[in-house]
Amino acid sequence: MSDVSDKIMDEENPVEEEEDDEEIAESESQISDQQEKIQTENQGRKVTVQMNKQDPSCATYSFIEEDHTLGNSLRYLLMANTNTSFCGYTIPHPSESVMNLRLQTNGAKANDVIKGSLKDLATSVSYTHL
Repeated sequence: MSDVSDKIMDEENPVEEEEDDEEIAESESQISDQQEKIQTENQGRKVTVQMNKQDPSCATYSFIEEDHTLGNSLRYLLMANTNTSFCGYTIPHPSESVMNLRLQTNGAKANDVIKGSLKDLATSVSYTHL
């Protein structure tokens, strides 16, 4: 009886491996399509902004091809700003080259607050770069 079950398992494994290869190829194709879609949608822009025009104190920024290095540094500087009431960032998936940052201020325009923090970050980096 074990010989029969071994044969069945041996026959099933190649089929599973072929299916796995197909799934991997399909996943790689989807990732490639997503990256092309992001590049096409953004048309070479590094940042996209989603903001409610009625409330300019809240915004979500999507930084293309950025990671935790910028996300954590920028979040730290924004939270140190007295105009910031909430700031957080996320990278939706490691295979996606997008970093999303959500900013909510105490009434100041979100764009003004993030621009100030980006300038502060650029200044601090220029001091460390020789």
